[in-house]
Amino acid sequence: METVLLRPREAAELLGLSRSQVYSLCRRGELPTVRIGASVRVPRRALEEWVARRATGLVPFTD
Repeated sequence: METVLLRPREAAELLGLSRSQVYSLCRRGELPTVRIGASVRVPRRALEEWVARRATGLVPFTD
C-alpha cells in the first residue's frame, strides 16, 4: 500500500529536488500540503497532479 501523505524528504526524493527546495515550495504555497500539528505532509495524489499540471505546460515552474 502506498503512503497517502509524504514527508518533505520523501517528496524531495520523488521530485529529484533537495529537501530545502521542497520546504521552500511548501512555505510559498506552491506545493500542496497538509499540516498535522507541527508536521508538514505532502499528499501523494496532489503531488502527482501538481507535477502533471506543470508537465503539460499549464502552470510554469517558478523559483
